[in-house]
Amino acid sequence: MASVAAKSQGGGDADVECDAADVWVRGASAKGRREKEPVIAREGDYPNGLILIRSGFARLSRKYNHGERTVSYLGKGDVFGLPSLLCGAQFDERVGLQFSLRAIGYVDILVIPTPIFDQFIAPRFSEK
Repeated sequence: MASVAAKSQGGGDADVECDAADVWVRGASAKGRREKEPVIAREGDYPNGLILIRSGFARLSRKYNHGERTVSYLGKGDVFGLPSLLCGAQFDERVGLQFSLRAIGYVDILVIPTPIFDQFIAPRFSEK
């Protein structure tokens, strides 16, 4: 941890503990920012379960040229991987993920494993 001097609202100095890797540098390249966002699920990989976002935020992106393009943001109550899992359960064939999911800061997720999804959840969708 590094000690950084910061101005408090009262005008005095305050010591703030922070990790140098967490400091947001204005003007950092998109690649630099993207490397700091942990990958939860990568586009093209087979899903290992249905991902439920319990809290925090995640970035949904798709490969574009030599980088990634943000498609949407997911937050509390959103799910990731449902189309790939349903297609895999319906046709008995695993389908890769169409998007990547990256954590933005803090995100708390719950993963329902694929075998559990196939056994208990997917049949509910085929009944409709």
